[in-house]
Amino acid sequence: MESAFEASSRYVDEYCEIFPVMATYLGVPGRHGEWGDSPGLEGILAGNELSRRYRSEFERHLDDPDPRQSLAAAVAIGVADERQRSFDAGDHFKAVRHMASSFHQIRSVFDIMPTETEADWDAITSRLASIDKPFDGLRGLLREGMARELVSARRQVES
Repeated sequence: MESAFEASSRYVDEYCEIFPVMATYLGVPGRHGEWGDSPGLEGILAGNELSRRYRSEFERHLDDPDPRQSLAAAVAIGVADERQRSFDAGDHFKAVRHMASSFHQIRSVFDIMPTETEADWDAITSRLASIDKPFDGLRGLLREGMARELVSARRQVES
């Protein structure tokens, strides 16, 4: 049977496939020029499904005789449960915040992208050339939130 650490590695790999921006934040190479479906609803739904699927995988490791493996499983389950609570509450539809919002992620990812090689600069150019994609996804997500009457507090929008 695969260990909780191995399952965690697979989860990160799959998460980075869905969210290339997160791959950049985590330093995972290969997707720096892409946006994926983040922060749009398709990406949110895919990420939620991934977390639910892996949560059940981590449950098998809770009773692992290696305390590091069982702890890793418990932490991963805690993260998955928190993500599920946030998803169920519709927090993704209220993604307007003064700090650490999807808008800020779109902008700040350029600050941490590698710049050492020509390929690095090609990735930056690729992301810049398609910057409308994440903003369109965010705009669509916020519009869907408004339609569902799930919106951020006025003070968040005005700040």
